[in-house]
Formats: sequence, structure tokens, C-alpha cells
Amino acid sequence: MNEGARLCVFLGAGRFDKLHFRDHTFNEAIYMAHIRTEHITESVADALQYISYYHSPDFIGAMNRAYEREQSVAAKNAIGQILVNSRMAAQGHRPVCQD
Repeated sequence: MNEGARLCVFLGAGRFDKLHFRDHTFNEAIYMAHIRTEHITESVADALQYISYYHSPDFIGAMNRAYEREQSVAAKNAIGQILVNSRMAAQGHRPVCQD
């Protein structure tokens, strides 16, 4: 990297600190988020919790359509129980039962 091509100045900005780079050659500012390990860990944990509570809307829609079309009483009851379990998991923020 050529001399003076980049100057890095740290600017605190709350949860995501920013790094400010100024390119002296082209006089353009580039902003880059400073992400800490604990932010990544927290985001991944939140995402895993979310997917354990909620089925995707397309899955719920498909299960509802299957429930409406199903002829077998036993199969209809099983699909209905899956839908009830899904709703209970979402409302109670508890992992979806996979039985």
C-alpha cells in the first residue's frame, strides 16, 4: 500500500463502532462497521432461538392447505396437532416439538 493512501480514524458510534477510512489519492470516504465477537455470538444465538420457535409462513400455509384437503381423519388429526404445536411454540417462545 502506498504511503498515505489510507488514514484510519476510529469513531465510537454506539453498539457498532465505525472505522473511517479516507483515501487521500481520490479524496473519497469509506465507512466500515466494526463488529465485535459478542455481537456475532448474540446475533447467531438470537437467530437459532428464532428458528426453534417459528415455522416459516410458507410451511404453515402448506400445512393449512394439506389439512383442508386431507381425507383421512387420522392424518388430518396429525396435521392439526403439528399446527397446534407450531402455534404454541410461537406464542410461548418455546422450541417447536419435532415428534
